[in-house]
Amino acid sequence: MPNCLKAFVQIADKCLQTQPKDRPTMGEVVVALEAALALQEKGDSLVVSSHYGNNSNSYIKSGKIITLSRTIRNTLLVKTPVMGDLEPTGKKKRPNKWFLPCNIPNKEVFQTERGDGFQEVKVADSGLKIFSLNELKMVTRNFSDDLVVGEGAFGKVFKGWIEQETYVPSKLGSGIPVAVKKLDTNGYQGFEEWQMEVKLLGKLSHPNVTKLLGYCSEDMDLLLVYEFMHMGSLENYILKQGLGRTLSWSMRVKIMLGTAKAIAYLHSRGNQIIFRDLKTSNILLDQDFNAKIADFGLARHGPINGETHLVTQVMGTYGYAAPEYVATGYLNGKNDIYALGVVLLESLTGLRVFDKTRHENEQDLVQWARPILPKKKKLMTIVDPSLGDNYPPEAIYQCAKLILKCTQTEPKDRPSIEQVLLMLERISCI
Repeated sequence: MPNCLKAFVQIADKCLQTQPKDRPTMGEVVVALEAALALQEKGDSLVVSSHYGNNSNSYIKSGKIITLSRTIRNTLLVKTPVMGDLEPTGKKKRPNKWFLPCNIPNKEVFQTERGDGFQEVKVADSGLKIFSLNELKMVTRNFSDDLVVGEGAFGKVFKGWIEQETYVPSKLGSGIPVAVKKLDTNGYQGFEEWQMEVKLLGKLSHPNVTKLLGYCSEDMDLLLVYEFMHMGSLENYILKQGLGRTLSWSMRVKIMLGTAKAIAYLHSRGNQIIFRDLKTSNILLDQDFNAKIADFGLARHGPINGETHLVTQVMGTYGYAAPEYVATGYLNGKNDIYALGVVLLESLTGLRVFDKTRHENEQDLVQWARPILPKKKKLMTIVDPSLGDNYPPEAIYQCAKLILKCTQTEPKDRPSIEQVLLMLERISCI
């Protein structure tokens, strides 16, 4: 329709401005594109963006068949309203039967055929237990829906039980609980992400990094077995209030401190790992509310040989991904610092980083809150109301300063993770 086309051209023109400051934010682009798409409601078909990674060009909504414009659909392949994972438009689903190409240069991963005919992938020197599919069926009661404790881009997560010493399946409620993550064969994440989790977590050990106990790969099935985190994710307490207890201010600072320690460990000289997908749903909590970061499928080793950054395909979660990374694919440790600043802001306000249900100028939390953070009186109006008055104002001021530093547009203006840790330690002492 002419009106939709006109609006689309206007958005393109704004994005192509010579001066960076004149270009809209990604949040503004998404909102503008969705407004343009809404103009199609007057026609025979409605053009919208799919946010479930569906490769089909149409799906049913409110009883209507909605045909997707291929060009706009690829432009808007971002999950909304929570804005989920940024998936590359060219990424294909995993085929029904997958295998490792024989020319893969990574010698740590190799494929074998067991005596029973199952194809199996092993990761050498991972130090992890290799579970059979039958064992994990026993652990999860044949992947019972009653034992599903979570679901993400990778697939469903099931709770199960194993013996503490031998890791063999145990009776329901006996032994130690584990979380079994099973790859969704129709999803976007696949073997590469599974392999990265095994390779990294098999070698990492830190109190604030979730522990991978083992893995399974048989024919089409890829699974990961983790220690079970009894209190779920930070998202459930900060962004889904009403589902659990309200976290006190001191508890939030403790969790942020633990998260920063995990990032510092990853960024250390010995590891040099960029996490790339830090968000509230990837910060898990044990029974004592100690934070442990999880989901290393998108993690990458950082730049080497004096290089300042990597150039990678843009993946992660909209809102948490640093603006320069979304724009250029440039990846370095400062991307994680930006994401940490966003998590701090969500913890301070109790608001999601992007929410289309809020007023138009408040939908992008970072853009809306940054001008408010330096103003002490206004700052107190955006503190999570569930905290009541149970927090020290000075700690709020200092936290706001840290958020401002972490979410600077220019990576060079953001603090190092060591500086972040120091500031959080000071905040925790207030």
